[in-house]
Amino acid sequence: MIGKLLPVGITCVLLAHAAAQPAPDPAPSDAARLFDEGRSLAEQGKYADACERFQQSFDLDHATGTELNLGDCHEHLEHFKLAVQLFTTAGDELERAGKAPRAKIARDRAAAAAAKLATVIVKVPTPHPAGLEITIGGKVVAATPDARDRVDPGSVEIVARAPGHEPYTTTTQPQAATTVVIELPRFTEPGGVIGPSGVIGPSAAATERRRSRVHLAWGFAGVAGASAIASLGFGIAGHDRWNAAENSTDCHRTASGLECGPAGLDIVNDSHQLADVGTGLAVGAGVIGAVAAALYFTAPRDAVITPMVGLHGAGVALDLHF
Repeated sequence: MIGKLLPVGITCVLLAHAAAQPAPDPAPSDAARLFDEGRSLAEQGKYADACERFQQSFDLDHATGTELNLGDCHEHLEHFKLAVQLFTTAGDELERAGKAPRAKIARDRAAAAAAKLATVIVKVPTPHPAGLEITIGGKVVAATPDARDRVDPGSVEIVARAPGHEPYTTTTQPQAATTVVIELPRFTEPGGVIGPSGVIGPSAAATERRRSRVHLAWGFAGVAGASAIASLGFGIAGHDRWNAAENSTDCHRTASGLECGPAGLDIVNDSHQLADVGTGLAVGAGVIGAVAAALYFTAPRDAVITPMVGLHGAGVALDLHF
């Protein structure tokens, strides 16, 4: 009988012992693990790695405490704009949760981070082209006479673009809680200038006729001119020979015209030949001159590199026409 009861008694003792043992702690969640890693890295001053862990934790669990730690981490990295956003959002969430004291702490942290932002002011000259777009640190801002934005300290790129104009780009390095002023150069049309009134208007493109065609046209014009001079010389020579025939003893004038003997006829024929050559040269000069004019006036216009003042200061403008 005892032998039969013993196993039962042992079983009861074992169950009682098992019930007395504390339940093991549940494994920490990934969000909690990443948060703890972030806190450890932040305590070591490894804020870049800490921000990465806090962000991963926050992506898994949008806990307000994680959001505050993420804001603190970014503030240490001088990412003040992002820190302001995180502190402000966390403060609103805490306010809604009825935790006013903690909400005030979050908003005070947001104000402190905002005070460390740098300010970039872009002075825009007037008048300026229509469609002017200004970006400060990649953000488009209104193209007012004093365009501005608040930025994190460090390298900030300023870009000004307008249709039909060369874009202007510059970089500045503002420190925390400072103001930097950038003055844009005055805009000009490509190849143009700004008049005394300061009004910007379109200007005619500076071009000239293609040099190879111009040189060819001048060559033909030279040939035409030489032909015209030669034509005049032959005409004068022919006229002189005709006068010689009239004055020759072998020729005499009658009512029907000039009658000559064999020697006089030779002189007359010479004058006719010289006159014909002169006439041919004159006709040729006219034709060649017309070709020269056609070559010149139909020559394509090529670009002319002219000095200009643009958004990058003094330089040259290259305008192509075909």
